[in-house]
Amino acid sequence: MKIKLRSPLPEVRPRRSRGQGSGYIQLHYYEKQTRSGKKSYEQYYYHYELEVKGKRVKRSAYIPKDKLDVVEEWDRKKSM
Repeated sequence: MKIKLRSPLPEVRPRRSRGQGSGYIQLHYYEKQTRSGKKSYEQYYYHYELEVKGKRVKRSAYIPKDKLDVVEEWDRKKSM
């Protein structure tokens, strides 16, 4: 049985080999109640996996705004 695709497949980023890191940057929104209403803040987190005692463990780390450019550059270099 053959399956016909109606649209072309999306472009796939090159997969990183093991040891190069498996992290990604994600944007989260934080809302805070103020006297004048709700205020929304953008917060960036780096999600990654570690190997601890033979098990894969997922972790997250907050990225401060002033260091976001540096972390994005590191992430770009890893995917090349």
